[in-house]
Amino acid sequence: MHDDPAHVEARKAQTDPWVMYLVVRSDLERTPDEVLVAAAEAAVRCTDTLGASEQHREAFGEWSQRSFRKVSVRAKGKHWERLLREYPGAPGHARGEPLVMALVPRRRSENDAFLRGLQVYNPAIAAPIGASREEELSPDVLCFVLNPSVPMSLGKSVAQVGHAVLMCAWSDSARADPEPFVRWRAREYPCAILESTAERWQRFGASPRCATVRDAGLTEVVAGSETVRAMLGPNTL
Repeated sequence: MHDDPAHVEARKAQTDPWVMYLVVRSDLERTPDEVLVAAAEAAVRCTDTLGASEQHREAFGEWSQRSFRKVSVRAKGKHWERLLREYPGAPGHARGEPLVMALVPRRRSENDAFLRGLQVYNPAIAAPIGASREEELSPDVLCFVLNPSVPMSLGKSVAQVGHAVLMCAWSDSARADPEPFVRWRAREYPCAILESTAERWQRFGASPRCATVRDAGLTEVVAGSETVRAMLGPNTL
């Protein structure tokens, strides 16, 4: 399934959007793949665990209907500790430690001084993205491939992967065949980033089980660009 063009335009047109902030802990040395996998886990864990709660149901409903926007920022030290202590959300992990925190969606205008002070996450990439070997992965792993013809920063990719995992996990095909996603959730959301090749990008896109993100063009890429594809168990095709 592809991002609905009408929804893309609606996201682009908002003056005060609802935003899920993906906060990366910037004082841990982790690979780009680990950051992206942690962002995917955080986004879906936050939505699964807090989205249906009475306290946050309205926020998730407004966000999913109006915006679905995600923004990646960074924190470290006392700022990271404050984030974990004071802001509702859920973590994504790498090597057993929280690496990315997905916050419950909020209107951008409702950000307090602390959140407004967090800087955009946009590090220089020191390692290639896409180290996992598809043929070695379990069918219960949700895999991502970035569009090889649409270059993006790591910070931009964090937000795009966060979008893709939710599209895939809550898709019509997931609802029609829920058991694989039940197993995936029971295993604590295993994900992998695959090498971005033209062949893999096309093969993913040919599957009805694949989710494809179409970007609104607010940063870095042209509006309507397809940026990330996600699919559970691509090696079972």
